[in-house]
Amino acid sequence: MDQKKIFLEEISKKKAEWRSGSEIAEELTRLAGEIAAGSLLISGEKLAVGDSFSFVMKKQLKKGMVSCEFFLQTNVAEKAESSSLATGDSEKLEKFPASGGKKIKKDISRLWKEVVKQVSGESVLPRELAAELRRKCEDYNLSAHSQWFDTWRECVDKVKACIAAAEKGDFAAAREKISEVNHLTKECHRLYK
Repeated sequence: MDQKKIFLEEISKKKAEWRSGSEIAEELTRLAGEIAAGSLLISGEKLAVGDSFSFVMKKQLKKGMVSCEFFLQTNVAEKAESSSLATGDSEKLEKFPASGGKKIKKDISRLWKEVVKQVSGESVLPRELAAELRRKCEDYNLSAHSQWFDTWRECVDKVKACIAAAEKGDFAAAREKISEVNHLTKECHRLYK
């Protein structure tokens, strides 16, 4: 039986919660201090992090609302990485690529196009293709923003259902899932991009 991975997570954003600018500045200052100190406090657990980060900040005015989102990603500290290398577990490192979510997203897009091509030709999916797409979808969970995480998980479930149908040779069901995934993707990009 597969054990589900447990990720430490702490979400301070609640959709309807409004806070003062000084409270937000204080929280961001605290985060900046943690980054400068080389460790992040997540759910009460202190995690040592690397000193190189992928960082994206997006500020926009849309429908009379000003928003500012940022995404920050880094590897766990060097010590944890080198112990993984010593045990030969290179897959752990691959799950946290230095280039962040963009590379994983491009990989998913490339793999998905190949799945669509195989299903259109009613060809059995190569086992490696199916396994890699499943893995990349799970890896991307770390990059999915809380604002659209539920939509992302719904999309992943449909991708997996498509793969399962294609593996059984049920190409009609696989094509239906392809249509659903494509619709969800367009809708998500329309709302959040």
